[in-house]
Amino acid sequence: MRLNIFNRANFSAEDEKKVRDLLAAPEMEQILDRVEQAHIEERTTLRKQLDSLDKRHDPAIEKATAARIEAAAKLEAARALFEAAKVADKQAAQDAETLAHLKRDDDYRLRKELIESRDTRLDTFRDHAENAWQQMRHMISVTSATLKSWATGGKYVEYSSNADKVQSCMDLLKEASADTNAMALLPLTRADVSERLTSWTHKLEPTLAAFGIACPRLDEKGEVTTHRPPRRLGDVLIENGLAERGDIPPDLDTAPTPANRRRAA
Repeated sequence: MRLNIFNRANFSAEDEKKVRDLLAAPEMEQILDRVEQAHIEERTTLRKQLDSLDKRHDPAIEKATAARIEAAAKLEAARALFEAAKVADKQAAQDAETLAHLKRDDDYRLRKELIESRDTRLDTFRDHAENAWQQMRHMISVTSATLKSWATGGKYVEYSSNADKVQSCMDLLKEASADTNAMALLPLTRADVSERLTSWTHKLEPTLAAFGIACPRLDEKGEVTTHRPPRRLGDVLIENGLAERGDIPPDLDTAPTPANRRRAA
C-alpha cells in the first residue's frame, strides 16, 4: 500500500517536491512497508473472525432457541392449566353455593318442623318472662339517707342503689327467654320441659316477688301461670314507691315517689 496524499492536499510545487523526496528515502519505504503489513495483519484477523462467526455463535443460538421453544411449550401448557383451573374454580364456587343453599333450606325445614311441634307452654312462659323483664328494667332506684357522723357530729348524705340486684334479675330473665327458644328445638318430653321451666321459676321468683312482678310458673296441672296476677307497670311502680306523676294511672289516687328515693334514669 502506498499513501496517495497528493490528491488530498493542496501542496505548492516546492512542498510537493519535498514530500516526494521524503517518501523516496529508503527509511520511509521501510516504514510504509511495516504500516502496510500491520494493516494486512489486522484485516487478516478480522477475516478469520468473520469466517468463524457461525462456529462461534451458532451453538449458543441453537441452544437458546431450543430453550425458548421448550419455555414456550411450558408456557402454553401452563396457560392451558390456568384456564382449566379457572373453569374448575368457577364450577367449585357454584357447587359450594348450591350446597350452602341446600343446607340453609334443610336448616329452615328442620327448625320449622321442630318449632311447629314444640310444647306451646314454652311460648307462654317466654311471654311472661319478657313482660317481667320490661317491668324489672324500671325498678332501678337510688335512695338517699341523711346520717350524722359519730365522730364530728356533722350530717352527711349516703346513697344506695339496687342496680346490681335488678340487673342480675334482668340477666336471668333474658337467659330464661333464650332457654325457652332453645327448648323449642330439642326433643324433650313434657316432663323434661316442666322440670326446666320449674327450675327457672325457682331462680326468678324470689326477686320478682320482692318487686311485686308476676313470675311465670306451672300450676298443679302443669300449665303456665304466674305466682300472682300480672299487673300494669304503673301499679308495680306505685307498689315499689317509684311512681312519678306521669306513671300514675288516672283511676288511681296515690302519692308519687318519696323525696329521698328516685327512679334511676
